[in-house]
Amino acid sequence: MRGVLFSDFMASRHEYVFLRGDCFAMISGAPSPRRAVVFVHGWGGSPAATWHRFQELVDDDSPREVRAWWQQADLYFYGYESRRFSISEHAERFLRFLDQVYPVRLASLVQASYDRRDHRYGELYLVGHSLGAVVLREGILDRAAISAAPGRPSAQSTAILSGRLRLFAPAMHGAKPSGWLGLAYHLLHEIREVKPWLEAAMESQTIVRQLHSESDKLKRLRDETEKLAGTTSHPALVADVVYGEREHIVERDKFRLDRIELPIRGRDHVSICKPDDEYRDPLQFVMEGKHA
Repeated sequence: MRGVLFSDFMASRHEYVFLRGDCFAMISGAPSPRRAVVFVHGWGGSPAATWHRFQELVDDDSPREVRAWWQQADLYFYGYESRRFSISEHAERFLRFLDQVYPVRLASLVQASYDRRDHRYGELYLVGHSLGAVVLREGILDRAAISAAPGRPSAQSTAILSGRLRLFAPAMHGAKPSGWLGLAYHLLHEIREVKPWLEAAMESQTIVRQLHSESDKLKRLRDETEKLAGTTSHPALVADVVYGEREHIVERDKFRLDRIELPIRGRDHVSICKPDDEYRDPLQFVMEGKHA
């Protein structure tokens, strides 16, 4: 077997590409990447900070099989105004974004220096943290409902239904009674100034109400997803779920048929999805739905 050349290593690295809005992509150097991995942050997060170091660790000296998997992936980091609007509105905006990158990545959206052609993927991985998990499940439910109603023709893609759903500390069961204090603490650290946090709190009344653990919105999302998951075979309706053992913000639970991992030691609501040199579990979880 020939040795790995420096040129091979460089060709396989990802290129940072700005997208419209608050989104960006890491486009693989592989000639025809097999999969798209789409990351959706939570309330008060951002495409860069929430998934800190994913962007660099996919190209580092990981075990060979891990590196090979990520080399065949284009990464999309979706950004949105998470402290405003409603869950349904967030889901609709996300779906419009996804339709531009999957199943076909449009060359007009991603102008990577070495590939200016449209590209069709074979696999989709949907990765959500906290509120991002709720946004993903709402979008999946919308398209599953369209698929289940063949008498209602629609031009909207249902390709999302084939995706693998990986959820870090999902807020789909709402916040704990004491969780709002922790969430406020988290937001203060993310936003770093009191005034923007207060302004955000005023604008967040709808989304905060919908994230209450007893909200009708979350109950409908659970009931309708579980019903369709039990009567259809769409992979995206069933999630792989993981929490940190120090989770103090959201309720630790899953939908029926979901697969839940054992909690990860030493991790909390914020750090659960941030890999580092010693903590590679998030990369493995996205790949396999399991952590080390």
